[in-house]
Amino acid sequence: MTDVKLHSTSGSPDASRRAAADASAGGSLGLSEVLRRGLSETLLRGLADVYGRMPRRLSHRSALSLGGVALMAGVTVSAPGALYGRVRRLGWRHVAENPQTLKVAATSVGDDTWVSTPARALLECAQHARWVCGVEEIIALALSRAPRLFDADELSAVAADLGFAAGLRRIASVADALAAVAADGAGPIPAHAREVLAVDRAYAALCERAASGERWLGLDPNEPRDTAVMWDRRRRVWWHTTPAELAEHLLY
Repeated sequence: MTDVKLHSTSGSPDASRRAAADASAGGSLGLSEVLRRGLSETLLRGLADVYGRMPRRLSHRSALSLGGVALMAGVTVSAPGALYGRVRRLGWRHVAENPQTLKVAATSVGDDTWVSTPARALLECAQHARWVCGVEEIIALALSRAPRLFDADELSAVAADLGFAAGLRRIASVADALAAVAADGAGPIPAHAREVLAVDRAYAALCERAASGERWLGLDPNEPRDTAVMWDRRRRVWWHTTPAELAEHLLY
């Protein structure tokens, strides 16, 4: 568990993205109710015990899992202020966040609790790749297995609201690489498996080229740069693995 301080570069986010549309329902239930039913009573009590009436948001991998991406996730909570000692005993990760951005692209589930929308949650993982384990596989899994959750225009808008340009570059780099693997008939991935890897190129178009002067990013910044095996020179993202290896991890 780690206590993390975020520094948002966003200005005044569009109020229309302060909450996801609860009408985007799962069956006859609103999104808010669907998400709330995914939260255990133990977790809800724990949030109340630790944070009281302080607004908080389940974020990063936690929110992706709640939103419908099939991955294992611990509890990550974003809230104003530092609460390291109070969450340590629970094994949670606390992310200290600016109150102005706390409810951007988030859905209320009641009791002073919000959940990051899938778009925001994916961007959070990609932006904060240093402490999100296996970010390249998370991005690949989300875009190839659950594309219905990720609208390219929404990803672009939320990234702009939050100043998550680095996260968008990582997402676009993974999308571009997977699309190329899926289209490579001469590559090592069999045809039936390439269909599983097919990723909408609209995700790659989210960042066609890094802005002038932007520094190079590691796809996984915890890996030493001298281990790089591929360089996405347009987006200035270096990879510690190859797209084919990432595809194989995703498939097998």
